[in-house]
Amino acid sequence: MTNYKKLDEVPFDFTRKRLSILVEQNGSQFIITKGTFKKVMEVCTYVDNNGSIEAIESYRKKINTLFEESTKKGLRIIALAYKPLEEKIIDRSIEKEMTFLGMIFLDDPVKAGVVDSVKQMRTLGITLKILTGDNKNVSLFVGKQLGISEKKVLTGADLNKLDDIALIKKVNEIDIFAELEPSHKERIVNLLSKSGNVVGYIGDGVNDVSAIQAADVGISVENAVDVAKNTADFILLEKELKVLINGIITGRKTFVNTIKYIFMTTSANFGNITSMAIISMFLPFLPLLPKQILATNFISDFPAMTIPSDNVDDDWIAMPKKWNLKFIKKFMIRFGLLSSCFDFLTFAILIYITKSDQEHFRSGWFMVTILTEFVVLWVLRSKKVFYKSKPGKFLLFTTLGMFILGIGLPYTPLGKILELSVLSLQTVLMLMGVVVLYGIANEILKKYFYRTIHF
Repeated sequence: MTNYKKLDEVPFDFTRKRLSILVEQNGSQFIITKGTFKKVMEVCTYVDNNGSIEAIESYRKKINTLFEESTKKGLRIIALAYKPLEEKIIDRSIEKEMTFLGMIFLDDPVKAGVVDSVKQMRTLGITLKILTGDNKNVSLFVGKQLGISEKKVLTGADLNKLDDIALIKKVNEIDIFAELEPSHKERIVNLLSKSGNVVGYIGDGVNDVSAIQAADVGISVENAVDVAKNTADFILLEKELKVLINGIITGRKTFVNTIKYIFMTTSANFGNITSMAIISMFLPFLPLLPKQILATNFISDFPAMTIPSDNVDDDWIAMPKKWNLKFIKKFMIRFGLLSSCFDFLTFAILIYITKSDQEHFRSGWFMVTILTEFVVLWVLRSKKVFYKSKPGKFLLFTTLGMFILGIGLPYTPLGKILELSVLSLQTVLMLMGVVVLYGIANEILKKYFYRTIHF
């Protein structure tokens, strides 16, 4: 290659899908063009048959057959052509009446572990779609290796014939899109988003930038071009889909644990506020003192702070979840009102059965409030029956500590500061019965709730 000197260049673009350079060798000049098979063949009039320049028409069928057979085997192809030239400067118009030189065959096999990752994606409710500029035969071959069985492939030419109304149905039905230009990729991503999908797009080239930007989550890789990395929301430092899957699972766990906290706090607070507002109209004293309310919030906050590290059941992360305020509202009202019902049962016991004075009333409701918070944390953290779902160790220890504190606090110096009185054994046992019944009622309501309202 030392005898060759580059004189000029016509850069690659996604319309021509060709790149041409003008070179000089021993005083002779010629243009060399490389690109996709179809686009290079469009500008070829001749073929170089072992040094003999002949008309390409008699060879076109043979060349096309070789191309089709090779692409069906998954080989990517770069076509080459050339033409002698005297000009010192070239432009796109010079790419005509060229001589077809041959093809370069590239084998890019699927990496080990990718097929298993694709299968795992399906179990997580993730649909993998291939959007590529490669030939449709190559795309089908790769899709088959990945377990994406598609008889129908939509090409860039097909997309140009469809308006958005017709295409929006196609993009949800078809998983392989080939021979695409950057604008096609962006259009597909936008239509998938408009269909109600949350779309992630991973790419590493300049031709992926617009699609990365259009996606809800744009992803690139460490060795991608700078513009792709700058556009992406995330950059994968390891070249494995497994990393992406782990990130999705971690994100879903974080989301579910956030929802757990919201479920528990909104339902408990709604119930307690409702109960306090109503009972205050009938009592000649405050149901709880301000410092007692602050103490219950403070004690219940310790287990709540461990929720981010809590275990998450597989059924919670099997499918993607969306933020749903209507669902949260329904959850809050149903479980909040259930909490209020048991608050009123507690009030009835303290007023009519144990004939408690105001100090013992407050102490009794204080204990029930703490213990029912404990029940809510254990029962509502999972769709399953509470003993079939293993909590995180931090949540386990803090809730057990909360349980012990709720019963034993009146016996401590802090209990005196909070003006909590020691309750009789009979009262404690009755209130513990209320807590147990509250847990059973929550389990029953939970089973009915998730059966009728899906999240």
